[in-house]
Amino acid sequence: MSNYERKQVVEDKPQMRSMQIMSAAPMPLMPRSAPIANKIAPSRKAPQQVEGGWSVGPLSPLPPIYCLERTHLHVDDSAANVGDRIAECLRKESIAAVYHKNENLVDAETEDNVQFSIRLFEGKNGSVLVEVQKASGCCYSYCQAAKAVLRAAKGIRTPAKRRTFSIPPCVPKVSAEESEAATRDGLELAEQLLAKQQMDANLLAVESLVHLSKATENQCFTARCILSGQFQVKLLSLIDSFDSASGHDEIERDHLNMMKRHSLAILANCFAALERSGELVSLLQQQQQELTSKGVVSALVSEVAAAGERPHDACQAANCLRTLLAASEETKRKAADLNACEAISQARHTGVCRHAALEDACTQLRTLL
Repeated sequence: MSNYERKQVVEDKPQMRSMQIMSAAPMPLMPRSAPIANKIAPSRKAPQQVEGGWSVGPLSPLPPIYCLERTHLHVDDSAANVGDRIAECLRKESIAAVYHKNENLVDAETEDNVQFSIRLFEGKNGSVLVEVQKASGCCYSYCQAAKAVLRAAKGIRTPAKRRTFSIPPCVPKVSAEESEAATRDGLELAEQLLAKQQMDANLLAVESLVHLSKATENQCFTARCILSGQFQVKLLSLIDSFDSASGHDEIERDHLNMMKRHSLAILANCFAALERSGELVSLLQQQQQELTSKGVVSALVSEVAAAGERPHDACQAANCLRTLLAASEETKRKAADLNACEAISQARHTGVCRHAALEDACTQLRTLL
């Protein structure tokens, strides 16, 4: 046998090997003379009650490594005056605010869940640097809120009546039948989304109902449809969902809180529309056990009492109570039994300090009791 034949021929085969994916080694820290300021707003804590505006502490200079937002400006005034003007602007615009005194920071939130932060720094030549940073929400609503805050920081008054745009006459008008059919289609789509299990679909459904309930056309038709059937059952169940939200994680709690706020806004819009048309009294007589039950009135009074933590929700709950008390004597007795006067007085005090819309709603509500 030849040497060639004695050699064992090994067949080429793929070799099975294992590998481990590891994260890259951390980059070395860049040396700097001062720490980088935190651009992300801190976690929201319980609101600090502010009686006389924003208590601004000593300002710190802008760190050397810090990316300023485009929504910032320099104000040649004292920090105390700038803080007072911003606090008063937030109150007039009914923007909920959490004041962090030690950080010269304000966490703010509008009624439509636009969240942003306001920071004060020491500017050049003794000026005050005001920065507004968006955290989440609608960009257009944020721009409007940021403009109001920056105008107030400079001492410029926000126009009382904002500019509105009418539909051009060249756009063909829709008939009443077509408008009602479109509203009915929108309600059917919202009902389908509300029946789904996904949280984003449910949130989109209630947001659609908010827009439909405050539209200028077919308000009474929309209100009658919402305050009956599955819409009514779902909305009333969401109003009393805050206690049950304690057993969920943070994402689910935020989702339930937003669903609850939208539900209160929907009910307030529907009640107001039927009150203007004179149909609310008859509707409450037909659905007294559902809309004016002790559980519903108790949930609304409890929400008004929690104005210090959730002023936007308390404002919508006060609007709901106002229309119900004006239309039903039985609801007045139920509210009186639940000690609603004390809750309304506390909520009004909160509105005087921090939320103008809540102040107006509680002032009108207090005259009915």
